[in-house]
Amino acid sequence: MRESTFQSAAMARGSQDESTAKRKYLQESTHANLTIQDSGLLIMESDPCVGASPDGIVTCDCCERRLIEVKCTDGMQGFKSREMMKNSDNHMLKKTSRYYCQVQVQMGIAQIRSTDFFVYQDEHTHILFSVHFDEVFFRDVIERAVFFFKEYMIPLITAV
Repeated sequence: MRESTFQSAAMARGSQDESTAKRKYLQESTHANLTIQDSGLLIMESDPCVGASPDGIVTCDCCERRLIEVKCTDGMQGFKSREMMKNSDNHMLKKTSRYYCQVQVQMGIAQIRSTDFFVYQDEHTHILFSVHFDEVFFRDVIERAVFFFKEYMIPLITAV
């Protein structure tokens, strides 16, 4: 398989800062024996045409396993206005955010019920909040993805 060589400025920043952001996440945590395990590509058993690669699987002595998704930004205010909303004192992803769909699919495939979503700008500017699994949303996305694969991709692949 050929490696992709395209990398936007945002992708380069994410690649460059993700390990720093994960270290900051670990430093700021109050969880006992917190670790982040790399997950690699996860394939959905029932529909192997669907996969996801979360930034890691988080474990500790005090909570259930969860995923971590790290987003590195150079503009926290812009990120917040595009992707997030505030409910009382809690930050949340908008359901229309591309990242909401991303983490829902990751959780569904990994069979994990929550994601620690960590938005990192720099050492002093970052936000951490939980995203909980939405089974109905996940099933709808998977149904559409599998339909697209079967109706459009398989005919193209088998026509060759």
